[in-house]
Amino acid sequence: MATSWELAAPQIAVDGQGYVHICYHMASGDLAYFTNNGGSWTGSTIVNDVHTSNGQIYVKGKDQVGIVYSDDTNGLLMSATSAGGAWSKQTIDEGASSFSLALTPGEHENVHLCYMGPNKMFKYATTKGDQWYSEPILGGGMASNYQIAAGPGEKAHVVYVDDVDGDLKYTTNAEGAWISHIIDQSGDVGNCEIAVGSSGEVHIGFNYPYGDLIYATNSDGSWTTHVVEHTEIGVLSSGPILIGPEGKVHIAYQRSPTNEIFYGSFTPQVITRPGPPQNVTVTPQQGYANISWSPPANNGSADILAYDLYRGTSPTSMTSLAIVEEMSFIDMSVVEGTTYYYQVSAFNREGEGGRSPIVNVTIMNTPSAPINLTLSNENDRIMLQWEAPADDGGSPVTGYQIFRGMNGTAMEYLTTVDNTSYVDTQVQEGVTYYYTVVATNDLGVGPTSEAVNGATVKPAPSQAEGILPVVGAVIAGAAALTGVILWRRGKAKG
Repeated sequence: MATSWELAAPQIAVDGQGYVHICYHMASGDLAYFTNNGGSWTGSTIVNDVHTSNGQIYVKGKDQVGIVYSDDTNGLLMSATSAGGAWSKQTIDEGASSFSLALTPGEHENVHLCYMGPNKMFKYATTKGDQWYSEPILGGGMASNYQIAAGPGEKAHVVYVDDVDGDLKYTTNAEGAWISHIIDQSGDVGNCEIAVGSSGEVHIGFNYPYGDLIYATNSDGSWTTHVVEHTEIGVLSSGPILIGPEGKVHIAYQRSPTNEIFYGSFTPQVITRPGPPQNVTVTPQQGYANISWSPPANNGSADILAYDLYRGTSPTSMTSLAIVEEMSFIDMSVVEGTTYYYQVSAFNREGEGGRSPIVNVTIMNTPSAPINLTLSNENDRIMLQWEAPADDGGSPVTGYQIFRGMNGTAMEYLTTVDNTSYVDTQVQEGVTYYYTVVATNDLGVGPTSEAVNGATVKPAPSQAEGILPVVGAVIAGAAALTGVILWRRGKAKG
């Protein structure tokens, strides 16, 4: 067996009890393993009959150790596992040239791989129980610079360069089938790394061979990119990217030609759905309701895009009435005397937030016109009487406004009373006056009654002069009628 193979860098993992497990490739190509489990360091050779490379080690549970490696002699992608005893080996696939490994966080701790398989097909493999299962990623195809990470729900997340079009892409099986998204279309991406947060948000670091180090994330619901560092004289190479407590992103990278190692950290903005709108008020108007509100106290770290107004005739029958961008709405589709309930929710690009507390209003209107307005004149005054409106608009009548004019169209405000009669003493003898009355309530002023006219009476001649008075007519009804006062001369009795 050839001895020109270089010693591969060791790989390390720590189990749930704090013991350390290390695998590495010897110069002969053997795969070796060391651990301090038990209190002292012990080692063994796992594979010594073929050349091995690319070994990556992981720990499942408290003590199950696994190593995925390449059998370069036979062109196989292999797995070796042990729970403190003998090592058990399985073939994962044939013809795998390189791979990336990830372990699902949580109780199940399944192992996930992406690799170039037989016939240069881009593939994915995972454990189901003690067995390995593999499938093409997006129908196969050529890929390079690929890395895999595991997220909640035992789902895999992969970043890779598509060798057909040169785009940097991200794909996941979180929805079942593999779905791909383009991250960068420059066609000039170097190294790339990927990590997944506890909420499933994805973080990617990548670099251009002669330019910037870039960070990309979908933590706000859509993919955004940010420049971590810019250089025009050297090369920035992305290293591991990790997610720490409270979603803080940690990234290490190398700057060439000085080969300096740098570290950066930041907390990306995470978009959530907005809180409920505040200060929802509804005001009854004449035949409609005016609803207004103010923005949520928490917009979810994103702009509010729209509001959904809900309405019902009971608190349990609320349905969407309108989606608006403004913070007010006039509801014209209401029925007088009906009580309506309203609440509002807000939308940002993450979705619809919670609804506001419910408010309600009973729809009112102004009163209808007073009815049966009549006039009677007596010497130097005119007396008005009428009846209350047939419909008070859903709110009690608060008063009556009286208008007077010299004809049926040019009416001027005279006074306001709180009962259904009035005596007008500000009149002139022999002049015809027209009157209308309107009722008011808390919502406003209703329509006018029909105009009614009448005239004052001149002082009657004494009977000694032989004048017999005829009672002045009481006129009520149509506005076109004109009041006339008549006298006729008669014989004086004596």
